[in-house]
Amino acid sequence: MKPTSRWTVAVPPVIGVALAAVVFAAVYPSLGSHRPETNEVCLSNVRQIGLSTVIYCADWDDRELADRDRWVELTLVYGKSETPYRCPDLKPFRTGYYGYAFNSWLSSRTEASMKDMSVVPAVYDSINFARNASDRFVSFPVWPAGKEKPRRNVGFSDGHAMYERASWAGWKP
Repeated sequence: MKPTSRWTVAVPPVIGVALAAVVFAAVYPSLGSHRPETNEVCLSNVRQIGLSTVIYCADWDDRELADRDRWVELTLVYGKSETPYRCPDLKPFRTGYYGYAFNSWLSSRTEASMKDMSVVPAVYDSINFARNASDRFVSFPVWPAGKEKPRRNVGFSDGHAMYERASWAGWKP
């Protein structure tokens, strides 16, 4: 019987380890933690807050938020945490900032009094960073002419959310 050479025994495990290393190197980048863009997170936050207002409305006989100065507290009951109420873009600056506002025009209105809820903004990105910021859609960010116009997030009264370009004409009551 012919003895086996040491290369015959050592080569298959080395090839196996090399192949495993190549496969791992190809797959590893996709295993890293994926961090969504802040636009995606903000849009998700606005959508969650908008859905909380829709649920509140359904619980209170199709009436929108009664107290526009406490809208966060009124809708927080329908969410899991306060995290969606804080804009991730503002996190590096201050912990007390929120970054979203409620459309005060909706306060105490019923669904029947609105023509088309899918075009009425309920919650949106705001330059008013207070906890219970609310106004008639005037704190929506506006950029100077010539500047890059990033997207802004709007949650509508029917529960859907989308980001709008700065060129969007907006909404008028």
